[in-house]
Amino acid sequence: MVTEDTAEVEISQRKEILDERSYFVTEMIRPILEDSFSTHHDKSTRILQKLQLLPRSVHENLIIRPYIKGQLVELPKPYFNGTEPNLISNIMVQPLLENVSPIVDKVLVNLDILSFIFRLSKKLWDRNILTSEIQIETTSQEPLKHVIRDGLEKYELRLIVPFKINDQTVATIDLIDRYNIKASYFARNTGRLFVLLSISGLTILFGLILAFSIALPLRRLSRKLNKSIRKKNVSEDLFNFKVPGLEHRKDEVGLLYRNLLILNGRLASLFADKEVFAADVSHELKNPLASIVANLENIPIPEESSVREALETIAKQAGRMNRLISEISDSALVDSELVQAKWERFNLSTLINEIVINMTGVANERDVELNPKITPKITFLGLPDRLGQVVVNLIENAITFSPQKSSISITLRKSFRRVVELTIEDSGPGIPDALTERVFERFYTNRSGENLKKNSSGLGLFICKQIVEAHNGEIITGRSKALGGALFKVRFRT
Repeated sequence: MVTEDTAEVEISQRKEILDERSYFVTEMIRPILEDSFSTHHDKSTRILQKLQLLPRSVHENLIIRPYIKGQLVELPKPYFNGTEPNLISNIMVQPLLENVSPIVDKVLVNLDILSFIFRLSKKLWDRNILTSEIQIETTSQEPLKHVIRDGLEKYELRLIVPFKINDQTVATIDLIDRYNIKASYFARNTGRLFVLLSISGLTILFGLILAFSIALPLRRLSRKLNKSIRKKNVSEDLFNFKVPGLEHRKDEVGLLYRNLLILNGRLASLFADKEVFAADVSHELKNPLASIVANLENIPIPEESSVREALETIAKQAGRMNRLISEISDSALVDSELVQAKWERFNLSTLINEIVINMTGVANERDVELNPKITPKITFLGLPDRLGQVVVNLIENAITFSPQKSSISITLRKSFRRVVELTIEDSGPGIPDALTERVFERFYTNRSGENLKKNSSGLGLFICKQIVEAHNGEIITGRSKALGGALFKVRFRT
């Protein structure tokens, strides 16, 4: 609406109409003006009789003046002046805005948006439409036109055509038109605005229908799913996932909901089957291993060194296999428990302090000192047994790879951003940069490239990462700046 050129087009059309009227009027009054025997009064009377047959829109803004060289055109009196009241017809009261219905007039009061746009647009239109004002007192050999302001909202269109006899100008025909740009603009764009509002209303109505029939049910379903995904105790929704009112729907929303119920049921069954599988593996494989270990212990120590070494190798591998089966089973149980077990809020500071106290004896056996720096009263929502497993595994790894007469730093703190951070640093060989990601891979056991942990299954750090990520945390590793060894950092956002 701001950049439209309708005003320019309408003014151009009005100019063409003025040209056509000037030609029509000229031909009507030609015989009268060419009569050299008629007086000024006779010519005025005859012109009036001729023009009063025309529609009011033609003669009401028409002035015909005699042209006398060297004199103003107002002197003597014009032959015809349609702007004078009661010249042809009675005075008629015209509305302020041309061609505007009462309905439109009422609408204009409240169309503040259109008024604002109109004010912006008018500056552009004025630059493209307005011309220099012609001097009415003078005439020329050629027709003259102008478009000038006539108040704040109107333009005056004027055309002065010289009437010639034998190439001599004897009169001028002055045609005037007034174009109310605001009335035209509002009359045109009020209709557009009404159409836009109607379309908007239909769009809103259609949107509400879609919202209540499709969008809102999907939003309820999405919120339920989002709540289940983010919920600390996933088991509550895993086995009781329901959204009232969707199950019996016959449309795509109902079909989606029923398929989600099927998928959710299969997922719940999968976790249950995984737990059963872990128990079965532990039972079926550990029984033969227990028998092997028992028989090895009952075999007398042979004198031959080769036989003795073979039996020691068998016992060592049986022990490693027993540990591997335990941790594979534990990994499966952890995965199932993280989903199904109910989370609780507990004192993480107390838990870590108790673990440090219990593992002090193991550290002393290797002549390693544990230095805890635990911020008190840090509470956390999760599974305390599994998080304790993470702490035990990380401290145990640090003890294993620390040299004698070294220390291990254990720090727990909570930042102002509600981030709980556990850091464990040792004085061992550290972890090469190329292996910082591989240490968390399943069955990876070579932390430094040369120090192997006895009977290690390679699942310890994998399980730690599994537990930490299930609690919406992260575990990273690097090199300790203070002690020079490995650094493990666990972060939780509460």
